[in-house]
Amino acid sequence: RAGMVIGLARVAQSITDRTGIHAQVSLRHIMGSVPPALVTTPAGFFEDGVYDDPYASKGLFAQVGLKRVFAGGSEIEALGWWADKDYVSDVALDGDGLDLPGSPLRTDRVWLASAAWSQPLLADRLGAVELSLEVRYRYTHHTSNDAFYNYTSHAAGVGFTIGY
Repeated sequence: RAGMVIGLARVAQSITDRTGIHAQVSLRHIMGSVPPALVTTPAGFFEDGVYDDPYASKGLFAQVGLKRVFAGGSEIEALGWWADKDYVSDVALDGDGLDLPGSPLRTDRVWLASAAWSQPLLADRLGAVELSLEVRYRYTHHTSNDAFYNYTSHAAGVGFTIGY
């Protein structure tokens, strides 16, 4: 049996008519026992929330962000995120996949920074449908006592979104 308690505090404030900031902190506490499972992801792939079982780690998380919406509908957003996670059953591994001496549990520290820009396209021709071009960049610095989770990654993306 396992249990989880999460606490979250968030504040947000407008700076100007179309610009806002926010700050958020959350704490995740795990109780009980969790059967260990190991799911690996490619190096540089940010696993939290995708393959990372939230019952496997307790942690402290912090986030700050800034968003500006321009008169024509374009938006720019910057985000910073930090996590301090201690795993409750995953043993830290060396580069060969073997337990570290003394079999310590895995501990991770993650820094993430991202920026995104969104530009509406053909707004006067599409009616209720919204088409936007998006450009994004994300920097991740992940440190861990588990060799597999020590990495820095840069990710850039360009895409389109359709809203209705």
